[in-house]
Amino acid sequence: MSKYVEIYKGVKVPDTASHVKTDGLMLFYRNINDRLEFYSDTKERWVLSLGILEDVVELPLAATAINWNEAPKWADSVARADWNDRVVWCCSSQYQYIGIFEPYQIINTHTFTLIEKRPEPAAWMPEVGQECEITDNWNSFERPRNMKDGQKVTILMNYKCPATGSEGVVFTWIEAPDIVRTEWTSNGKHFRPIKTEAEKKRNAFMSQAKAGLSFDMKYNHVVDSVLEQLADNGFKAPEGDES
Repeated sequence: MSKYVEIYKGVKVPDTASHVKTDGLMLFYRNINDRLEFYSDTKERWVLSLGILEDVVELPLAATAINWNEAPKWADSVARADWNDRVVWCCSSQYQYIGIFEPYQIINTHTFTLIEKRPEPAAWMPEVGQECEITDNWNSFERPRNMKDGQKVTILMNYKCPATGSEGVVFTWIEAPDIVRTEWTSNGKHFRPIKTEAEKKRNAFMSQAKAGLSFDMKYNHVVDSVLEQLADNGFKAPEGDES
């Protein structure tokens, strides 16, 4: 797959072409082992050029259409593998060719050119009256010290400050059986939907399955992906031999 456009100024670019010259006629060039060649329309093949590479212009890079719904969960970016000119899913410790499912470990000799980072997910905003959970990414002044990650809250109202234009959410939470607190936060990113039973079972399975793994393996993206697939297919983590 070429990293350059397939159509240039309305003309189809020959396969493997990397440069172009528009001096009267439009000629496409490529450089193979320091051998500059141009594509001859009359001969329908590449012909040795007597010119030099500085006389021609590099073709524009092709826009890569990224479907993040098909990305591995561990991938945080899309890059071009510079050693073979292929597009790959990529993260800090591994890469995977798009369309090929086997992940590869990155080694120091491999270099990548960033194409696109994974888009940030849209902030989930609960509706008024909805029960949800809080997350742990709070500013200290917005969260009571005795409120825990995953605690259930109920949304009372959304508000917008007329003076500053800042938006926030007012919610209630149960601190004790007979104590209900009312709090606020400056945005909705601190809330998440209540986990389903299937999600709870998956999390419990992964936690149990990772118990005996090393630190590196516990935080390995490939391990997470494998365990999620096992959990979704009904596998159960072994409880150990008590004999």
